[in-house]
Amino acid sequence: QMVAMALLLHSAPSRTALLAMNRPAYVLAVAAASTVIFFVVAGALLPALGALGANLAHIAFGLMTAIALDLAIWRSLARGPAASPANAEGTAQ
Repeated sequence: QMVAMALLLHSAPSRTALLAMNRPAYVLAVAAASTVIFFVVAGALLPALGALGANLAHIAFGLMTAIALDLAIWRSLARGPAASPANAEGTAQ
C-alpha cells in the first residue's frame, strides 16, 4: 500500500498541472484507463492471492497513472510556454 500511495502522491502535481493547462479530457482518459487496469489486475490476482492481489492492483493503478501523467507533463513542458493554450490568446505582438 505504501508503494501505491507513493505513486499516487507522485502523480498528484502532474494531474493538477494538466488540469490547469486545460487538459481535463486527457486526465479523465488516464483515470479511466487506470481504473480498467486496476479491475483487470484485481480480477486476475484476487482469487489467487487474496488481499495481496488488491494491493498489487492498487500499485498497477498508481503506476499507470504516474507514467501516463508524467509523459504528458514532460511533453507539455518540453514544448515551452508558447505552446500552452493559456498563452495562445492575446500574446501576439
